Amino acid sequence: MSIEAQETTNEAEAAERDRVRVEITDHVAEVVLDRPEKHNALDPAMFEAIGAAGTASRLSPRCGPCCFAATGRASAPASTSPAS
Repeated sequence: MSIEAQETTNEAEAAERDRVRVEITDHVAEVVLDRPEKHNALDPAMFEAIGAAGTASRLSPRCGPCCFAATGRASAPASTSPAS
């Protein structure tokens, strides 16, 4: 693989990893979905990242509860459900 192709691959992998972030504040982990161009639609890589974030949060002594947030206009809290 050329250096240029490797740099492009590394940038794409970094962008993919950044689509799910974990921010811990006051012992609360906030898992942020950051894929607004696709309305935060989940793909296999994001499912994997969410699972890893949950595992890391559960194992961290700095973290208690965990909540979800998303970026962009089409974001909705994870607790949103259709009216019954």
